[in-house]
Formats: sequence, C-alpha cells, structure tokens
Amino acid sequence: MIDKISLTFEDMPPLKIGILLSQPLDYSIGTDIRILSLAKALRDLGIDVLILSPFPLKVNYVRGIPVYCIFNDFLGVFRLAMNIAKEIMKYKSRYNILSQIKIMTKLAKIIASKLTRIVDNLDLSIIQAEQEFAALVCSNIRSHIDIPIVVDFHGIWPEELIASNIIKRGSQDHINILKLERYLANNTDIIVVVSEEMRDYVIDVYEADPNIVYVIPNATFPRQSRRLLDYRADTVVYAGTVTFRENVPLLINSLSIVKDKFPKVRLYITNRGDALSFLKRQFHKRGVKPCYYWFDNAEEFYRFLTTCHVGVIPALKHIWRQMATPAKLYDYLSAGVPVVAVDIGASWNEIIRKRKVGILTDDDPQSFAEGILELLHDPELIYEYGNRAIELVKKELNYWKSAEKLLKIYKKLG
Repeated sequence: MIDKISLTFEDMPPLKIGILLSQPLDYSIGTDIRILSLAKALRDLGIDVLILSPFPLKVNYVRGIPVYCIFNDFLGVFRLAMNIAKEIMKYKSRYNILSQIKIMTKLAKIIASKLTRIVDNLDLSIIQAEQEFAALVCSNIRSHIDIPIVVDFHGIWPEELIASNIIKRGSQDHINILKLERYLANNTDIIVVVSEEMRDYVIDVYEADPNIVYVIPNATFPRQSRRLLDYRADTVVYAGTVTFRENVPLLINSLSIVKDKFPKVRLYITNRGDALSFLKRQFHKRGVKPCYYWFDNAEEFYRFLTTCHVGVIPALKHIWRQMATPAKLYDYLSAGVPVVAVDIGASWNEIIRKRKVGILTDDDPQSFAEGILELLHDPELIYEYGNRAIELVKKELNYWKSAEKLLKIYKKLG
C-alpha cells in the first residue's frame, strides 16, 4: 500500500525510546492513537521503543509495542493505590484543581523515585513524557539522570477544562494550572505539539523557549488501498469519545434532522464518553435509534470504518479544538470516509477544504445536517472524496512521516 520511509543517520547511535504514560491505555481514544501509532512508526523505522506504564497492565505488549510496568508487583501497585486514596481523602472536602495538582505532585514523586532506580537498567536514550502527569514525573528525575526528556503535549489542559465548563478563564483554578504548565514547559529538553496553533500557545502562554518547541502532527496509517463505488450510501459514523466539549448538542440535533430527511440512514456512535447518557436520553426522546458501538480490537474498528460512508466532526468553536487536531479526522481519511466538519478556522479544517476530502459547514444543526445529506445523496462524491483521502494518507498524512520528523528532533539531543 505504501513504501515505508527508510532513514539512516550514520552519526546517530542506536536509540531506545521510553514512552512514559500519563493515564491508563483505553482512557482516551485520541491519546492512545497518537502514542501507539507514533511508537509503531518509530519501530517500523528501526527504533527500539518501550512503553513505560505507571499503571498495571495484564499484557507485556500492546499492538506489538513492549510494555514495562513501573509497579509490576502486587505490593507496588497496592502502595500506589493506597497513596492515591490517602491524597483524595485529604483534599476531598475542598476538592478543586489545586487539590488535583497536589495529588498529581505527590504521586509523581512516588513514581519518579521508582523510575530513577530502574532507568539505568532499561538502557534508555530518551524518555518521552506523554502529557502533563508524565511530564511532572520526569521533572522530578531530570536532575538525577543523564537522559534527555521530551514532553509531548497532545492537547492544552487549561483550555480543555474551559471548553468543558469545568473552570473559568482567569479564575484561580486557571491561574494554578497555568503555573503548573509553565513549570513543566521550562523543565524539559524538548517539547513537541500537534499543531502550529498549539506551538504558538505553548510559547506565548506557557512561556516556553521557542527553540525547543516543535510540531509533530497527528496522522494515521492507510486502512485500505482504494474505496469502491457503493450506491447504497447510508452509513454515518461518529468515531470519537462522546464528551460535552465535542459539541454533543449539535451532534444530536443535526443527526435528528438527517434521520427525518433520510429515514434509511444508519447512525453509528462510539459507546464511550461522559456525555453518552445525555446523548442516549435525547435520542430516545426524539425516536432516533443509533447503533452504539465499541471495538476492543483496533483492526476490527478500522475494518468497520471502511464500510461507512460519512464521518462527522461536530467541532466546538473554541481555541482548544482549534489547537488539538481531532484524531477521528485522520481515522476517517485513513479508511476513505469523507468528512463533514464544522469550520472553526483551524489549520486542520484546511486539510478538508484544500485537499477536497469532505465538506465544511457552519456551526448550526441545519447546516451540519445538509453537509451530511449532500454526501448521502451523492455516492459518486463519496467515492471521489474517499479515494482522494486514501491517497493523501499514503503520500503525506501518515505516521511514518511524523516519525521521521520526530527522529530528526531526537538527533538534535545527541
């Protein structure tokens, strides 16, 4: 399907990258996709990659990537769990963002202490910290080890919380989070982010050194070689976690319109997320009956996705989503599924517009529904957009390209 990029850095010694998790796998679809896909692409390019998990896992490999559990014994896991419980109880009566940061700090020190003792045995060249908690762990060990630290920000935590209506901009909680983020941004060797918008934010708001902040875009792998022309064209899929910050009301209202105007449509929605119960209640009231799906096996998910005709992204018009490129965009493109998305003025919107792989709409249910209906009524347009998306992934928007960029950054670290 695609020739993998072959890289040779003759002056670069063999690398072994330790990828430190901030949260258990399966907690966030988009986070898992980025971490595991970059790890796979690096291994495909000949780099030794190891996932470092502070959380117990029942397997030694995840999608072919070896896993090292920092607390791999029952006693270690028990002690970690007890410390979490103690810290939560301590701050329970006044729980807020500050108490969460205090808990994170305490736990980071516990994990850092263990990681410092074992890091030499792992023979790592670089530790890559995924998101804030892992970055906090690494900030505790940085002065004790002779290994460069790379922090990978997939999203911007304070903006995500604002978009979710958990905190207010300018509040004390917001100030406390920014203080933490600035500390993390200034206690690492390299920062990688997913978009140019996020790079600007990290430099301007987190006060990071511009010389250490690089963009490693989200991407995907090709899931099929070509989309076939299918005149049935009746399947619409939402392939992300169902959360309120993903503009769930727009999703509900627009899909209800689509069902009314195109009764034979089949709607598929991910059976995960904190807004799922709300979404199900609203659809039940309207007599709309989507199929709620979940695949534990990634390959089964992508096989399913190749059978869909329209992929939707009801993006929230917020700086958080402008900076954080949705993983589901690349999932759709990889499977040859044309995209209908809200135009929020983000650089990822331009992929859809300029490369002609979908339709951009206004931020209202009628406009979004009309974008979906336009594709459902035109199977040949689905065929055209879908095959253009597959070729785009093969040639440009794949994780081997992103891994190549990341390798060049690793090279800068010596």
